[in-house]
Amino acid sequence: MGKAKRQAQLCSSSYDTSGSSDLSDDEHPSLDAGRYQAANMQQGLRTRQFRLSAVRELHEVLAQGWSSAGKASGNWAALLARKLQAALFDDLLVAVQQPDSRPAVVDAVAALLAVARRVLPQQKRNQLVNLQRSAAVAASRACRKHAGAEGSGFAAGTGYGADDAEGVVVLGDVPLEVVRGILQAVDPLSLAAASCVCRAWRELAADDGLWQHHLQQAFPGTAQQQRRRFAQQQQQQIASGSATGSGSSRADTCSVHKQFAAAALRHPSVLVPWRSCRVLAGGRLQWAPPGAAAGAAPAVVSRAARRGATLPGPVHVTTAQLSAC
Repeated sequence: MGKAKRQAQLCSSSYDTSGSSDLSDDEHPSLDAGRYQAANMQQGLRTRQFRLSAVRELHEVLAQGWSSAGKASGNWAALLARKLQAALFDDLLVAVQQPDSRPAVVDAVAALLAVARRVLPQQKRNQLVNLQRSAAVAASRACRKHAGAEGSGFAAGTGYGADDAEGVVVLGDVPLEVVRGILQAVDPLSLAAASCVCRAWRELAADDGLWQHHLQQAFPGTAQQQRRRFAQQQQQQIASGSATGSGSSRADTCSVHKQFAAAALRHPSVLVPWRSCRVLAGGRLQWAPPGAAAGAAPAVVSRAARRGATLPGPVHVTTAQLSAC
């Protein structure tokens, strides 16, 4: 009888603990194993297009989530904390095994490893270091093999291996016709970044034809207002009979690139899908499809996200300096 009473008290105490934790999660959302696994971090780590964002997200979660999970009290909370730490460590192992020689990714992985050495226990730290060394040796061998196959065009010590599909490309060697075709298929943030590469790319990226499509898709109201304003200016010029009116109207009407930059500064939430490589589908955070980056924003993004609602989960947002380019 006493044993049954103790079991009932244990069940009631665990129920009360779970209920209080749910209440605290509603008031102050925290990261648990289920919520973290729903973010599907490994898909981003294994995909070259999303790897940089995924490594940065993992860096933020590891820096904040590992220590907080280790402070969990209670049997059930400790079990959930161990599941979260196991999922974090698995993703960390995946991150260090991905061969990627891009400088931004290398720096992000180095920062991730620095955090891991600080928060991980000794056993897991040694396991991570051994796996990192093995991955570095494998990448070095693949690089030397690729350099031997390609000839003197690739240096064995440059860090560019067979995993980099583009290899080593000098920007001046890319024909402008090819660059123009590429710029027609990229998203507005990549187009703005391309305008900061060199003078030739800036002239191509500032083409009104490229920005007109993005302006109509992202800010349809701005494009319509600009067309009405231009039509009114033309009517005023015709009525006044000014011969130099066309030049003044072109001076008053700013380029489409500047129109997009001004609209983006007023409504920055519209750029969230391109900045984070994440979309909000059915209330869950998912990686954007590879083909959804070009053109309009992914259709699965809800209107609430466009109005400025914060996307759930750990999202590292990289800003594009539209006004500076």
